[in-house]
Amino acid sequence: MKRTLALVVICLLSGAALFAAPKDIKIEVICMGFQHEYWQTVRMGTEKAAKELGIVVPFYGPAVETEVDVQIGMFENSMAKKVDGILLAPCDSEALVPLVEKATRQGIVVATFDTDINKTDNRISFIATDNYAAGKLAGKNAGRLLGGKGKVGVVGHLAATMDTRERVGGFVDVIRAEFPGIQLLETVYGDGDHQKSLDKATDMMRAHPDLAAIYATNEGGAVGVALAVEQARKVGKVKVIGFDSSEQEIDYLQKDVITGFVVQNPFQIGYLAVKTLYEHLADIKKAPPRIDTGVVWVDMKNFKQADIQKILYPLK
Repeated sequence: MKRTLALVVICLLSGAALFAAPKDIKIEVICMGFQHEYWQTVRMGTEKAAKELGIVVPFYGPAVETEVDVQIGMFENSMAKKVDGILLAPCDSEALVPLVEKATRQGIVVATFDTDINKTDNRISFIATDNYAAGKLAGKNAGRLLGGKGKVGVVGHLAATMDTRERVGGFVDVIRAEFPGIQLLETVYGDGDHQKSLDKATDMMRAHPDLAAIYATNEGGAVGVALAVEQARKVGKVKVIGFDSSEQEIDYLQKDVITGFVVQNPFQIGYLAVKTLYEHLADIKKAPPRIDTGVVWVDMKNFKQADIQKILYPLK
């Protein structure tokens, strides 16, 4: 009888150990930077997933999105800790490829989120917006708002990242295909920085007094462009098509400086990134190669809808 009870206890303890083992999984998150509200919302999503899973997931990132070398150092530090998995939003889609390959050789599983690396063989999954489709959505609304006519500028954020290229590419392609009456200016880049984007937009408006609209491809760019339009006293004359949804952008939308913006779901991106990598590492569910977290167009016509408010304010 005692032997039977002992065996039962051993089995139960073994089962408990097996059940608890996944909680020992170590995951670290390395984002592009902390300069925008967007990344704080992503972080909140990662924290919610980590809490539900009963693990701690450190969240790192450079001060600004242009600090590629700083991000490389952070990735190397995570590798040195011999973590099980790394979630990466690369500041440079090419520069991080060798490190992802090295991590994979060392048995560290890497998934990307928000923006991808150029060579995808060694990352298991990409969790993000379909940025090309998001660019097309911005383009369709810009064309509609302008009645298919006018001169339009584009202020991209980081020329070296895949998300920028796709957001610009989708916008440009749909304008050229569906709105031949719109003249597109050459794309300029403001590094996602308010001041740099403001300067680029100001130069654009001075060089083209008849400018009808400017499309900015991220939060920092949209705020910088909105500031430029406001300072130039061209509110209502130059439409601002933005991307993302910080408090500043929402304020500019309500003041009619920004006409509308394409909104991602950063909270969901962070949440699904952690959950997807954890379940893959724990052999619960194999990570799919691509998870599209969706986008919506937001303007003052749909701003107060419950579904839109939930995306804009995920914790309310």
